Amino acid sequence: SKKSDHWLKIKNRRSLMGTIGGYMEEGTTVRSLALGLFQDGDLVYIGRAGSGMTEDQARELHQQLAALHISSCPFSALPPSKKDEVLHWVKPMVEIPVEYMELTEEGFLRHPVIKL
Repeated sequence: SKKSDHWLKIKNRRSLMGTIGGYMEEGTTVRSLALGLFQDGDLVYIGRAGSGMTEDQARELHQQLAALHISSCPFSALPPSKKDEVLHWVKPMVEIPVEYMELTEEGFLRHPVIKL
């Protein structure tokens, strides 16, 4: 039986405002953001997002975040990272809208996209 053309597969995406706690850079642009949510005063890491930004947005955000640089991790637990990755920590003051499919079992965002 052929599927009707009237059926549209709609991916049900959710959205939230994530607080930026760190970022990875490439030159003077942001490559990805380490995001968290505040729970009882703690910034709980929920994952990284890098797609959805234009070059200009990534550059603008880099300037904004570089000014908020701090030396220690603002998250309640250190986010997982690979050996060669450098995460720059920032004061958790900037919120950013993110769309995602769902949260994984670990509580991380699945397929997050930044929606500036």
